[in-house]
Amino acid sequence: MYGEDVVEQFGPYKLTSEIAISFNGDIYEFLNRTLKRLETASKEECKAVTQGFARKLIRTYYSMVMVRSQIWTSRLHEQSEVFIHHFPEKEYIIRTLHNWIDEPTADRESVYD
Repeated sequence: MYGEDVVEQFGPYKLTSEIAISFNGDIYEFLNRTLKRLETASKEECKAVTQGFARKLIRTYYSMVMVRSQIWTSRLHEQSEVFIHHFPEKEYIIRTLHNWIDEPTADRESVYD
């Protein structure tokens, strides 16, 4: 991007629950759409659906703690670390989601679990 840097004209934003909800308040509908898509997905479609679902879940988990942490990031790995800091017992779930992003599964049963 070219032009004047306007960053200095804006103060830091306070992360609020309204921001989190506006980004990920649709998780219930997204889950239902994803499960419906998985029912009829081919193996390749299943991989794409699983990958998208994993990204959305990581972002949603992060949005649950971003207000408390007051850390803004749009990078999935950083979002994961912020969430794990608050919920270390959920690290296994986050690592599974990252595995689905890096090596998407075509096994819909593993997604249902």
